[in-house]
Amino acid sequence: MFFSAGTYANEITSIHLPEGVLAEKTAVGYVGAFPDILNEAAHRLKRPIALYAGPWVRSQKNAQRIPGAAIAPLTRIPEREDQYVWVEEILPLNLTFLIMSGTNAQYQNMDELKGKRIGILRGSVADAMTRTLPELRKYVVLSSTGESLSKLLQHGRIDGWLIWDIVGLENMRKFNLMPFVKTTFSYTIGPLYLATNPSVSIKEVQLWQHALREMKQDGTIATIIRQHYGNKIVAALKTTPPYSPGTPTEVEYSK
Repeated sequence: MFFSAGTYANEITSIHLPEGVLAEKTAVGYVGAFPDILNEAAHRLKRPIALYAGPWVRSQKNAQRIPGAAIAPLTRIPEREDQYVWVEEILPLNLTFLIMSGTNAQYQNMDELKGKRIGILRGSVADAMTRTLPELRKYVVLSSTGESLSKLLQHGRIDGWLIWDIVGLENMRKFNLMPFVKTTFSYTIGPLYLATNPSVSIKEVQLWQHALREMKQDGTIATIIRQHYGNKIVAALKTTPPYSPGTPTEVEYSK
């Protein structure tokens, strides 16, 4: 990935998010936990930031190619490692398996999903992860929207939905599934990051690192998560295994 001097941005000027439940567009801008977290970090840095929400695959491409663009929340998996500059961890990503409340099955781990029809959102971390698990992948049912997966789940076309717990909760709320859906096992995949591209200076990366670490240390991020998702998700943050502090990816920066 290379940016010429003419495209060197220096500062992060835009952050791209997944459209839908994590960043809902309103007349006054995007609302949701992640817009709140990112806007607060920008406020601490005393600068404006433009938020854009779009299809997740497109958002990832925009963050890679547009000078000054960043993306959040993004999982740091091997196939993405060299595509971004990894700024800072924001939250852990906990995957959960959602099933209908009337289901008697008790799934305890991923191995028990073999032979089950697993609903997965296209482009999600569950999509990337199951590509490396052929015994599960052959039973995966991919869809591009949460609405279609929720309908498949309700109509018994899939046995469950493998999804990030926060996105699962948001979808259950959005499609009025809270009384009808329950979670089974849940486990931590790894941290979710703010990531950018090499058009952004090392100094800028360090400034965003400092702001986000300060927000974690003073409890701001936990407070925002509690406001949007309640104490259950906050408890999951506290029981997640610790990760080493995030550091910028070692990349060749353009001059």
